[in-house]
Formats: sequence, C-alpha cells, structure tokens
Amino acid sequence: MKILLTAAGVFVIVIASGLLLLMWRCSVPSLNKLQRRFPAEQADLEIIVSMSDQDSQFTRIDPNWLMTADGYQYYWPGSPLSGTDSETAPMPTERWNQYRKLFSKDNISQGVERDTVSGDQFILVDSEGILDSGVSVGYVLCSLGAKHRYPPCVLGGDRGSQEYSENPRRDAYEYRHLTGRWYVYSEGPS
Repeated sequence: MKILLTAAGVFVIVIASGLLLLMWRCSVPSLNKLQRRFPAEQADLEIIVSMSDQDSQFTRIDPNWLMTADGYQYYWPGSPLSGTDSETAPMPTERWNQYRKLFSKDNISQGVERDTVSGDQFILVDSEGILDSGVSVGYVLCSLGAKHRYPPCVLGGDRGSQEYSENPRRDAYEYRHLTGRWYVYSEGPS
C-alpha cells in the first residue's frame, strides 16, 4: 500500500510539473523580451506593415485566416476552420505565403491587425486566454493620421499602462516606446 501511495504521489508531482512547464512555455512573451527582439526584427516588421498598407482591404491578416473590412473571414485552404464550403480567399496564396513566411521567421503567431479608420497597425506576436479575458502582445506602429486606435498612439510618451477595472470600465494595457512611431504593446484583459 505504501508503494502505491508513493507512486501516486510521484505521478501527481510529475503531472503538476508538466502542467506548470506547459503554462510557462505557453505564456506570452514579456514586453522586455519583445523590446530586446525588436532591433533584429524591425526590417521584417517594416515589410509586414508595408504589405499590409498595400492590402488595406484586410483588417486582419493571420497565418491561418483573413478578415476583410466588411467583416468577412476567409481561412487558409485546408485549415480545420475552413470546412468544406469555405470560399476562396480574396488574397492570392502566394501573397499570403509571403506574410506567413515573415510571421514564421519572427515567431508572430497572430498576424497583423490594421485599423481601417486610423491606419494604426498591431503586429500580434502572441496571445493567451479567450476573448475579453485574454492578453495580446506585440508591436504597434502608429499612423501619421490625426485619429488613432491604440493607447500608445493616442497618449504617446515613453511608456504607459492602465490596470483593468470593471467600474468604471477600463481595459488593461501597457506599452513602451521603441523608436520613431514603433511601440511594444500589451492589451487585455478587457
């Protein structure tokens, strides 16, 4: 009986350690880590932004799906999300593959989001959680326009942050200035 209890205890410890390791490995990168990565990735990020400017009919270009300005979503051919009746994406596969190659090279798992009003762009390196309780981190490039979508573009400065609050309702965010119009940015939960 003692051996059985010891084995069960070891099993629980191994499972708990594995879950902790998985949670640690699956967490989003810190703003410090993204700041350190930025110089090596800046040229690729500039290419992504330039491509997104050319493909401005899309509000989101993800490695596996696209969203048009009118809210339609298209999935990568063969994606589990695409189903059998999915429409052909309005972006040539070769073009989408250019994005996918850059995303893969720089470990960008969530693609780029472009605000149609301001032109601000959020390159979503990673996210965790679900919907409003989630957190997304990446790089924001503020447009030259007068209107802006993201707090670093609206508020400016070297850094800023806000804690989540239900009453009054305030979404959480944190940002740090990198160079020019570039910021490292985290948003959520909201």
